[in-house]
Amino acid sequence: MVRRIEAFSGPYHFYLKEIYILKGFIFCAGLHPVLRIKAQKLLG
Repeated sequence: MVRRIEAFSGPYHFYLKEIYILKGFIFCAGLHPVLRIKAQKLLG
């Protein structure tokens, strides 16, 4: 049971970390106009 939870939490924590980094980047881009323009160009 414990191993199953660890196997599940591995990718899950990685996924949460990616979302956290992305949210942080979006937040910083929102504060910084130059970064916001770069982000808009990057996203399409």
